[in-house]
Amino acid sequence: MNMKIAALTDRAWRVFTSALMWSNEQGTDGEIPPLAMRFVYPTDIQASVIDELVKAGLIERRQDGGFNVRDWEKSQSPAAVVEHQRERNRLKNQTYRERKKTGAVTGHDPGHTPRTVKDTTVKDKTGSIEQRGSVEEPVTSWPVATIPNSDAA
Repeated sequence: MNMKIAALTDRAWRVFTSALMWSNEQGTDGEIPPLAMRFVYPTDIQASVIDELVKAGLIERRQDGGFNVRDWEKSQSPAAVVEHQRERNRLKNQTYRERKKTGAVTGHDPGHTPRTVKDTTVKDKTGSIEQRGSVEEPVTSWPVATIPNSDAA
């Protein structure tokens, strides 16, 4: 919990969190221009609220009447990173829809596991060496762990 935020009055907390959300949505990296203030908080923001946020070290005033959220990059993703993630997700979804349209995506068949175990040599906690699997061996089941002192079967 950030104690600077926890110590804010209700109105200051609402203005600050609204500023974070607005800036994230708009991709401004914490810069709030004066004309956007009405979108940050729908009613007039009292000067005392801005003073409280400045005193808490959460925002800094700008000469044009807006403000900047301090240490934006420490708690929020930069706009360029968010845009990159959105573009990556858009392309991923587009590829999925195209594959689905052509029939390349099918429902999951619980009786089929689409991977095989590769040759591996493992050493357990006791130091015993065991050879597991081969490329030709399809995975048909997974080990089941037992929980001590449990009634679950």
